[in-house]
Amino acid sequence: ISRELGDFVSAGSVLCTVESNDFIVLQQDFATVSNQFNEAKKAYERLQTLYRDSIAARKDFIAAESAYNSLLAQYNGMKHRLSLLNVDPAQIEKGDFYRILEVRSPIDGYITQVNSMIGEYVTPEKMLMTIVNANQFYLQLDVYEKDIAQLAVGQNIRFYNSSNPSEKFSAKLTRTGKSIDPEKKTIVCTAQIESINSGFVNNMYVEAEVSVKEYTAKGIPGDALEALADGTYRIYLLEKKSGDNIYLKSVSVTTGLTSNNMVEIKTPLPTQQVLVKGVYNLPATE
Repeated sequence: ISRELGDFVSAGSVLCTVESNDFIVLQQDFATVSNQFNEAKKAYERLQTLYRDSIAARKDFIAAESAYNSLLAQYNGMKHRLSLLNVDPAQIEKGDFYRILEVRSPIDGYITQVNSMIGEYVTPEKMLMTIVNANQFYLQLDVYEKDIAQLAVGQNIRFYNSSNPSEKFSAKLTRTGKSIDPEKKTIVCTAQIESINSGFVNNMYVEAEVSVKEYTAKGIPGDALEALADGTYRIYLLEKKSGDNIYLKSVSVTTGLTSNNMVEIKTPLPTQQVLVKGVYNLPATE
């Protein structure tokens, strides 16, 4: 094992090596089939010429052609298998066998799991390592069944990690699921992240907000609103400045929708500046 947890690896770089009797047998079988194929090819080409000159019998030519095609299929199949193992079939045909099998990385990425040890017996089903390409992260959302009808490919998404809700990222919905998880009653949807952040980690949990429709309105930060006992709201406007003194005027407003701490104001807003922070520090007024 030549790599450790957290290492960055390039596509094609060696991750580990495996010694296998099956790998040796595969090379032996390929060398045998290669010899048989070459002999069958020569016999086929010879009989093809003789048959064309009406010297060889048709049945002999057909038998040679059938044997050639059968061995050609075996030869090409085994050659492709060896190529997938990143070995050179031409070297094996010369009798120069590989003693060990090099397991190479299929992608650029970081090793996030190492599930093997030196000297361990492994099977084809055994997962040796997990490699994640940090530039190919995507967002996977669990959407409740009741909300799925509002979703459509192309909608904008804002998401954040619950440990840092103030830092939000953007994504775009690319696929909506077609089956419901019977236990969670949710549907899996995926979205393409518009800007990959270095702080993203594979399988990191996030919360997301999907913009299901466009709506334009005038609004102010939620911190600029003062909630009154009767359920109404008011804001404070800059009335005048006199030296170091600032005079404010309170105005009752009617609110509407809320999004990302911005609150829609349905009441026509005056032209004065609005106090957006420190509302709750003001002295109580009637």
